[in-house]
Amino acid sequence: FEAVPGMDRPLTVVRGGFMVDGAAPLPAGPPPALGEHMDEVFATLPARDKTRAPA
Repeated sequence: FEAVPGMDRPLTVVRGGFMVDGAAPLPAGPPPALGEHMDEVFATLPARDKTRAPA
C-alpha cells in the first residue's frame, strides 16, 4: 500500500502488481474525479447526438 500525493486527505491504494527497474511503481497522483475526462473520451467517438446527462 502507498500514500497518494496531491490529495487533500490521506488515501491509501494498492500498488501495481509488477516491478519497473527492480522497484514497484508509485502512484503519480490522485485518481481522476468522476467525469473529469468525459469530454476527451467523447471527442474520440463518432459524431452522434451531442446531448448528454450532466455528470
